[in-house]
Amino acid sequence: MSILKRNSEAVIFLSGENSLLDASVTSINCSRDDDQVTVSIKALARPNATFKTLTLDFMRVIEYGFYYRNDYNFGTVERFKFLEIDRDKYYISLDPDEAIFGKSNKDQDFILSHSVQLIAI
Repeated sequence: MSILKRNSEAVIFLSGENSLLDASVTSINCSRDDDQVTVSIKALARPNATFKTLTLDFMRVIEYGFYYRNDYNFGTVERFKFLEIDRDKYYISLDPDEAIFGKSNKDQDFILSHSVQLIAI
């Protein structure tokens, strides 16, 4: 069974039992169609989630930034922020500044977009 959530519904869905905590990111893909940038994150769900895999498609991206080094632990989500900002923007950080609840200049591995779509299977 597929689960499809958009925008604020996706933010709400990925809390509690279905949180991204302990999920395992398998890929991050950036693409461009005309003047629109989309960033997609694919992951294996945490053990007690109600689904096995998920894809988050951040569409109409405003800004994104990812950092990688070969000694960096890529994959396991140990902490994150996933927020709706100003009713029409969606923000995720997979390496957040935990001192600030909202978007922070110290957040790492982040995406800010005008819309987000979640597909969970």
